[in-house]
Amino acid sequence: SPGMEMGDRRVQARDVATGRLLWMVDPGELGPELDEAVVRGPALIDGDTVVLSVRKASAIRRTSVLFMVGLDLHTGRERWTRLVGSVGTNPWGRAQVRPDGGMVHQGVVYRGDDMGVLGAYEVATGRPVWVRITRAARGFDMNAMRSIAGIPPYEMQVPVVAGESIYFVEPGRERVIELSLATGGIRAARDCSAMGDPRYLLACGPRLIAVAPGRLYSVDLASFAEGTIVPLGTAVSGGGIRGRVLVCDNRVVVPVSI
Repeated sequence: SPGMEMGDRRVQARDVATGRLLWMVDPGELGPELDEAVVRGPALIDGDTVVLSVRKASAIRRTSVLFMVGLDLHTGRERWTRLVGSVGTNPWGRAQVRPDGGMVHQGVVYRGDDMGVLGAYEVATGRPVWVRITRAARGFDMNAMRSIAGIPPYEMQVPVVAGESIYFVEPGRERVIELSLATGGIRAARDCSAMGDPRYLLACGPRLIAVAPGRLYSVDLASFAEGTIVPLGTAVSGGGIRGRVLVCDNRVVVPVSI
C-alpha cells in the first residue's frame, strides 16, 4: 500500500521445472549500509549476474538512498554493491514519486531515478561507465502527493536504447532527453508538453513512442531533436489506458478499459 513497506523483502530463485528453492537473499542483510533496504523495480539478468535496485529510506536522517546490487545467478552470493545516489526527504509523504526501472544492453545496465540521476553501470562489476545528474522531481509538489497512488507500476519509467542513443523522461516530466549511449552527454531535448506529458517511452522500429495518459505520440528517432511529433490514433476515452503498452512485431499494442 502507498507509503508502507509490507510483505516479504527476500529475493528468491527457484527451479523453473520443479519450483524448488535454489537460494533466497534479503538485501537488507547484505551489509550495514543496506539495513532495512527493499527492492525497487524488476530484477535484471545478464549472463550469470542478477542486478537489483535497492532503496533505503531513513526517517531519522530524512534521506532516501538508492543502491544497485549484483548477485550471482546460481548461488545468490553478493558480487558487488554500488551506491547510485541519495536525496534529502520531507518528514511527511513519500520520497519516491514515480516507479523507475532499468534495462540491460551489451553488458551495461542503464537506470534513472526520480531523485535526479541517470547512469550506466557494468553488469559484471557495478563499475560506473557514466553518471549524469538530471532534473529531479520537485522536492514538494502537492499535486504529485495527491496523485501518487494513481501512478501504477505498469507505468514504470525505463530508459530506451536505440542505436547509439538512450532516451529518458526526466523526473517531473518536463523534458524527454536524448543522450549518448557511450558517454551520457545530452544530444537533444524536447518539451514533454509537446508529447502529452508522457509517463514512459518505447521504441518501435524507427520511431520513439511516448505513452501519455489517454494517448500515444510518435517522433522519428533519427530526427528526434526537431522532428514532427505525431499523435497516434485517437485519444482513448472511457477508462483510458489500463496496462503497459507493448511493441510486438513493429506494432504497438495498447490495453484499454472501455
